Amino acid sequence: ATPYMDSGSRAAIVGVDLTTDRFDLYRAVLEGVTFEMKRNLEILESFGIAPKTLMAAGGGARSPLWIQMKADIFGCPVTTNAVSETGAAGTAMMTAVALGIYPDLQTAGQSFIRPREGAEPGKQAERYRKIYGRYRKLYDAVRPLTEGE
Repeated sequence: ATPYMDSGSRAAIVGVDLTTDRFDLYRAVLEGVTFEMKRNLEILESFGIAPKTLMAAGGGARSPLWIQMKADIFGCPVTTNAVSETGAAGTAMMTAVALGIYPDLQTAGQSFIRPREGAEPGKQAERYRKIYGRYRKLYDAVRPLTEGE
């Protein structure tokens, strides 16, 4: 998937030792997914698109742990939406604009998008900034090890 578009790429968990438990592995997966989201945000920023706040959607938006992790890793506030079915809400917004109920998506969004609790970057943000620097090197380091699989 993005940003690599490399169907031969494989996952790797690095840094496991005898004290690592299933909760550490679960957190590592969340961190890895969020670091990849950050990588995509960096690509958007290279094109001049730099969101000041983000809204999480889907099942992961129900996890306060993951919302806080995203805020810490992205370095910006992350909110959730009171409307849980965001895909259906987006479809309804586009339909309402097409039918002339709203003049544009921004106006429709004022009715459909209701931000609720979220998280601000917190005490882990600096730690994640350092880890992300190392994380960015992993794809290039691990990819050659999975060649031919």
